Amino acid sequence: MQIENAFAMPLGFEMLEGVDNETLKKFCLERQHDLKGQSNLIGWGTEPIKSLANIVLEQVNQMHSACGLNYKQRFSHVWTNVNRPYPIRTPHTHPCFFTSIYYVTGGSSLNLINPNNNIENLIDNTLVKNYNPFNQFIQRIYPRPGLLVTHPAWLLHYVEEDSNPSEDRISITFNTVIAKWLKL
Repeated sequence: MQIENAFAMPLGFEMLEGVDNETLKKFCLERQHDLKGQSNLIGWGTEPIKSLANIVLEQVNQMHSACGLNYKQRFSHVWTNVNRPYPIRTPHTHPCFFTSIYYVTGGSSLNLINPNNNIENLIDNTLVKNYNPFNQFIQRIYPRPGLLVTHPAWLLHYVEEDSNPSEDRISITFNTVIAKWLKL
């Protein structure tokens, strides 16, 4: 029998080389303003974000094109995160099309929740021989310095609590929207 995905969610990964994580780390630490470690919104043309933002936007538009969509993506929001030791336990979405997270450091896992939220009730863990997109409720992504992850912003996601945090989880988040006046 031929088996295909009836519906699919894109999930992009890229290890970015040559990014100055030490400068970005300092930038992120200087901008955190609340207990959860988030900064205010920052301009994507601000140094040292600008060169990283250009790479991120190029990667996002590659994913946009691979999804068979017209036009291009543009930034709507950019901010930094320094999570120590607070997790982002509440599943949430973002008000945009794609969300990209660039990891300056490693840290706790990013957990994406299957949009077929009934799967958790239908497939008990004891039934699973091998986890795959047909039977997993959560997709865990383990951050490491230089990793860029892009996912649809409408996917519920949260950050796992690290039981033994050895370092701050520092990341930069980029939200994008479709700019209908920009052709691919």
